[in-house]
Amino acid sequence: RPAGPVSRLLGFVCDSALVSALFSVAVFFSISLANLFTGSSFSTTRNGGPLWLGAYLAWWFVYFWISIAIAGRTPGKTLVGLRVIAVQEGPLNSARSAVRALSFPLSAILGIGFVLGLIRRDRRCLHDLISGSKEVNDWGDRSVRLPSALEDWVRRNRLAD
Repeated sequence: RPAGPVSRLLGFVCDSALVSALFSVAVFFSISLANLFTGSSFSTTRNGGPLWLGAYLAWWFVYFWISIAIAGRTPGKTLVGLRVIAVQEGPLNSARSAVRALSFPLSAILGIGFVLGLIRRDRRCLHDLISGSKEVNDWGDRSVRLPSALEDWVRRNRLAD
């Protein structure tokens, strides 16, 4: 079943938080190591705006590209039960995963690419159309079960009826 806009948004919000946290940690440790081994004081606030923006965007690209290419999902998509697959129902290869990650910002420009996901029956956004992918609900091979206490309560109340 195609993934809906709410689950896709929740997955993206989770990924955004994780990407930002990982980038911050990586920058902190990199600067700490550079200061330790060079003896100089490197600052992230001096003359680095475009450089840091480029590094942050590259971090985003690598995060989405590698996660989708290897597992078909990012950690955020995993939390909400989503998977990215090829339109032909197979896994998305590395090249198409890179195209999807590169074309994602096109969907974000004024939100126009995301509107396609709202009006199309197959819920594919612009970056999905460009990369030949689709996002589907997929909780993996786990069986869907109620928590044990709730399951016991349902069973007892069915027997009472």
